[in-house]
Order: sequence, then structure tokens, then C-alpha cells
Amino acid sequence: MKTFYDVLKINENATADEIVNAYNILKEKYRENLKDPFNSDKAEELLKKLEIAFKVLGNEENRKAYDRDLSNARANELMNNLQKNTDTYNEEVQKKEELKQKEVEEIKKKESEQKVDDEELQKEKQAKLKFVQNEIEKQIQEQQKQLKIERKNRKKIEENKAQEYRSYLRSIGLNVQEPLTVKRFFKILIATVIVLLVVIFIFQIPVVKNAILNSESLKSFLELFK
Repeated sequence: MKTFYDVLKINENATADEIVNAYNILKEKYRENLKDPFNSDKAEELLKKLEIAFKVLGNEENRKAYDRDLSNARANELMNNLQKNTDTYNEEVQKKEELKQKEVEEIKKKESEQKVDDEELQKEKQAKLKFVQNEIEKQIQEQQKQLKIERKNRKKIEENKAQEYRSYLRSIGLNVQEPLTVKRFFKILIATVIVLLVVIFIFQIPVVKNAILNSESLKSFLELFK
């Protein structure tokens, strides 16, 4: 903080005579500088400040009031500096707390990332295990499919052999009937149903129906059941 004592370049404990002497010396110096075109503006400004400072410090009552104000201002400045230092300390403490919190968050983040990595590793292991299980199941299914195909081929070979054997028996004059298998039974049943449906469909045609009903052969056939 620059004071009027600094403007007069004297000590704050200076006497009234020292104040007057300092004022006269500086006033003379600044007036000389006014003649210098390069320093005139600065000298004029310093001269104005000098006049103000001397007007205050050159009067005893004004000086006492100024000293009181200066003391209060320094006290306020001290309090402000103290508050500033306190704020600075609090900011440093807060920064340390934030840094500590950040470190804690970093640790938690690393732990979380490690947990995610562990979960990913576990998922990868489970995926590999599932892949192996699926491959084993595929191989089993493929083997079962192959066995079915082999059974089917074997059955077909046996049926072909039986068919060839029956053909041979017929070729030598033996009457051999085809065995009634489930497959053959259904073939016969389906053929019979188809024939019946065709007959029923044809019978629905008026011309055909009338021709059949008026047929002499049919009438003779129906007379047998009377």
C-alpha cells in the first residue's frame, strides 16, 4: 500500500520540519522536470500527488486523521490478507480432499474395470464351454443320424433281398404272396379311398347317374337282393 509518506519519501515518524523540507525539495525537483518535454507529464502528475500529500501531512490535525485511517486501512488489509490466506488454505485443503476423492474414484474405477474383465473372462469361458457342448451334441446328433441312415439302408437291403427271393420263388412256379406290412397296408388303404372318392364324384354327374340307375344290368343285380 503506497502512502502519502511514500509520496514525500519520508519516514512515518518524521517531524513537521522534515515534512516541509521533503516537500520543498521534491517540489523544486518536479518543477525542474516540467521543463523536460519527455518527463513533463510524469512530473506534473507527481507534483499533483505531492501537493495532496503535503496538504494532509503538513497539517497536524489532518495528519492525525490520516494516520488513524492508515492504521485502519492496514488493519483491514491485514484482515484481508489473513482471510485470503485462510481461503487459500481452505482451497488447498479442498484440493487435497478432491485429489484424495479422485484417487478413491480411480481405485473404484480400476476395481470396477477388473470386475468387468473378470466377468468378460467368465463369459468367455462359459461361451467356450457352451461351444464345446454344442459341438459334442452336434457330433452325437450326427452319429444318431448316421445310425438311422445305416438302419434304413440295412432295412432296405433286407427288403430288396426278400423281394429278390420272392421273385425267385415265383420264377420257379411257387405262389408267394407279398407280406402285409404297415407301409403296404396304408398304400392299399389310400388307393381304396381314392377309388371310392372318384366313384362318388362320378356318380354325382347327372348323366352318369341316370345311365347307371337305368342300366338293365344294375336292375337285374338289385332284383337279386329283393
